[in-house]
Amino acid sequence: MKAFILLLILLNTVSSAQYSDTTYTIPVQYRRGIPLQEGYQSYSEKYAGKNLNEEKRRLFPLESTGIWTELNPKVPRVDYLGIHFVNVDTGWACGDLGTIIKTTDGGQSWNTLETNTTTPILKVNSFNGQSVVASGFNGMILRSTDRGENWIQITSGVTGDLWGLQMINDTLGWACGTSNSLVKTTDGGITWQTVTITGYTGNNWWLDFLTENYGFIAGDGKVLRTIDGGNNWDIIQAGDNQALYTVDAIDSLHIAAAGYGGTGYRGKTIYSSDGGDNWITGGQTTFDPINCIKYVSVDTGYIVMSEVGLWKTTNAGQNWTGIVGLNNIGEYEIQLFPELSKGYSAGISLKLFRAVNNLDAWHKMIINDDLVDISFTSEQKGFALSPGIYGKLYRTTNYGVRWDTVQGVPGGNCITFTDSLTGFFGTAASQIYKTTDGGEN
Repeated sequence: MKAFILLLILLNTVSSAQYSDTTYTIPVQYRRGIPLQEGYQSYSEKYAGKNLNEEKRRLFPLESTGIWTELNPKVPRVDYLGIHFVNVDTGWACGDLGTIIKTTDGGQSWNTLETNTTTPILKVNSFNGQSVVASGFNGMILRSTDRGENWIQITSGVTGDLWGLQMINDTLGWACGTSNSLVKTTDGGITWQTVTITGYTGNNWWLDFLTENYGFIAGDGKVLRTIDGGNNWDIIQAGDNQALYTVDAIDSLHIAAAGYGGTGYRGKTIYSSDGGDNWITGGQTTFDPINCIKYVSVDTGYIVMSEVGLWKTTNAGQNWTGIVGLNNIGEYEIQLFPELSKGYSAGISLKLFRAVNNLDAWHKMIINDDLVDISFTSEQKGFALSPGIYGKLYRTTNYGVRWDTVQGVPGGNCITFTDSLTGFFGTAASQIYKTTDGGEN
């Protein structure tokens, strides 16, 4: 039994190592059309000389052969760039190589959806849960009318990478992106019309509408505002000329935005309390661009950043503090349900996280560690180890279908049980741990 399941996990580890928390690879800068950041590779560099269809086949879940069935992670082992929940149970995440996955149980389990593309999908959004829209590189828009089960590609009329997407109601929606791309739909995503903002030629990184008429776009040093449904736009200078990657309309007066801070790649945040007319620069965060900002009240908000994690403010952005223990949370998009103290986030290296009952405490929805050893004490119950600083010990009690973190112990390099109660595992710090109660302590 041990050898059988160990082989399965080791096979999975070989193909997923580049997308794990414990193996370092050069991260990809998915934002195109801007200077390449130090320490990153471009999207074209990552896939130079590779067949994208073959990469997709290699990184997507193993289809059952009648002999082997993939137990973990059972989702594409890719970078995730967007996440959206229509309620606390039903949501979608999207990412590289045309990935869209869906959950109906709050992220406890996910199904991989077929999109018939290898193009990176940057955002997914739905108003009613029945009709779902996704956007990606090169102006790509996908649409589903059956809750995301099937997708068709829609002509957008633009060629920029569409980083911003929002369905405001059943029929009205917007998408925006690089190369001054901005499009609007009034028929639920079936057709899209190009919208031109007179006097602005920069990138449109994110958008957020409070109502059908009142909305904002985060641009290159500018915040764009409309009060008449996009017929006219105010172009507002917001601090320096560096790019703003995200904007959050908290209410009609309080607006927050964030992005790239310039020299040193420092992230920046800005805040307005008069509907966007004037902006105050927030306190310093870190040396990484901010990809998403979300407020739960006019004072309390969260940001996620590349390779850094989740930071929080309780004074409208004047000061930001990293949340202890969350240095590696999904960094591209975060969605919060503050009234229920729940949230979801997505990021590179197969990072899918959720918060339940506490927005300051986040947990993996998918195990994305390298797994180096395994030991089962029965057909149902077993343990698996991941190594390194962030290594963990995982336990299953249902034949490996679900794995949970064993609290209070580190990861390690090897594990064995001499009987159903007595077990040992060794760590990289030359420590040996022992249990005499089947792994409870």
